[in-house]
Amino acid sequence: ILEKFRFDNLEIVDVYPAGDASNVDFNDIEIGGIYIFNPKNTLETGLRSIKDIIIENTFISRVGKLAIWLRHRNAGKDSEGNFVVGDAESNKIQDVIIRNNHTFETGGSGLVLSGGSKALVEKNTFEFPGSDADPRMAARGSGAWIFSSSHIILQHNKSLHARGQGDSYGYHIDYGNRHVIFQYNYSDDAEGGFVE
Repeated sequence: ILEKFRFDNLEIVDVYPAGDASNVDFNDIEIGGIYIFNPKNTLETGLRSIKDIIIENTFISRVGKLAIWLRHRNAGKDSEGNFVVGDAESNKIQDVIIRNNHTFETGGSGLVLSGGSKALVEKNTFEFPGSDADPRMAARGSGAWIFSSSHIILQHNKSLHARGQGDSYGYHIDYGNRHVIFQYNYSDDAEGGFVE
């Protein structure tokens, strides 16, 4: 278990993959301003997890894909659908606070939380997600995108000018979520819409 990560008062700019992103599948681009990744848990590796993360007061701009990306690959399941290691909650990045951040001109979403649990996302501004200002940008993204997560509160955020061919909403609640609350958020000029 890795725990107690603090990212505070940072400025992160110009983070790109090598080469032009226009000919690369969106899902194959793995780059972010802050990227926290937990590989899939297996019987061989045992239970691995990341917890107690605070990302605040940070400015992230001109990133090839995602400004803030927290991703847990979960665990394999047996033939009956049971986790081979741990349970649904222990196979998530846990206890997360993301607040008072500003993302500007990101190639993908301002925030993606994939496989998270017990997260508070508040008072952030996601401006021009899905930007194509640079050819190395993925050019598709929502302000904040949550999937395969549980017990999430996303409140008092602003999403402005989301762009792209798909998933370009102010906010995106994707598959595999449980107990996700979006409240008191603002979206303006999203190419897709307010919430997908």
